[in-house]
Amino acid sequence: MGLKELLEKTALRVSTFVLAIPLTAFYTVVLGSASDDFLAFPSTFLLKLTPIGAGNGTGGSSSKINEVRIGYFGFCIRVEPDNKIACRGTVHKNVSEHLDKFSFTTDVDIRGDKAAHDLLDFALMLQTKILPSPMVAAGVLFMISLFAVALVTLAQWKRRKGHVSTVQGVLTQSLYRNILILVSSIAVLLALAATLATTQAANAIQFLSTSAQLNPDPKFVTLWAGKEIVAYQWMIVALSIMFTAGILGAFQDPNKKKMVSKEQAKMEKNANVQANHGHDAQLEGGMGGGMGMGPPGMGPPGMMGPPMGPPPMMGPPPMM
Repeated sequence: MGLKELLEKTALRVSTFVLAIPLTAFYTVVLGSASDDFLAFPSTFLLKLTPIGAGNGTGGSSSKINEVRIGYFGFCIRVEPDNKIACRGTVHKNVSEHLDKFSFTTDVDIRGDKAAHDLLDFALMLQTKILPSPMVAAGVLFMISLFAVALVTLAQWKRRKGHVSTVQGVLTQSLYRNILILVSSIAVLLALAATLATTQAANAIQFLSTSAQLNPDPKFVTLWAGKEIVAYQWMIVALSIMFTAGILGAFQDPNKKKMVSKEQAKMEKNANVQANHGHDAQLEGGMGGGMGMGPPGMGPPGMMGPPMGPPPMMGPPPMM
């Protein structure tokens, strides 16, 4: 890998990690809209309910609550006479609990206010039965994808440092990468579905409530769709797409066949080297045996010396 390619991959990976910061922030604001912990975002809501004639006895409502802002897991109310805003989570709580809590936090006793009771009951019904919330699942999958990013990075580091074999490292990294892409893609789809569903539902409810033709004489409430939360949800969709695209570029799928072939070639090379060492050892052993004492008759013939002892005695010549 060249220096330019390494710098490009590093920059892409850092940018992907940086995208996770605003994405987490938008998820937090959207999912925590109009709840106890997010009093700084009272304008972030899915629907706003405004009672007709609230607080003055005119129209069909005499509630001390001027408006109710509905979020995913909570709602905020504005009470008279000072229009003080109070927010509260709605998970596993009934209307009576909310009235008691709001009476304490706003210093306005609404516990015996039947109109306020009916208004909060209507708001809870809209929140739990009308407005969909697949954004929750999208947020959970996004958090899982962050954990998967850590697993992919760890597997890649182990493979490069040689803590695991090449084949095992490639297979592990590829598995974590596939899980990461799958989870991130599903999170994008769920975020898109949640944005479209909640936007259409809120706009439809607002249209039915404010249309002079469909609701010419409103007696109870007027409903308004939230605008800021829609913008935040579209930001989640856009950033999620960019995050997934960054993952695809920053954590490319390792070439399994190429890496496995390299591993096999390395193993074959080691086997050949060991075989060559064994052959050389055998040759050295044969040369050593040739230089030692061989069996009889294999050496060069010896030099024949002169006969030992005096020459034979010659007798007298025969008599004629």
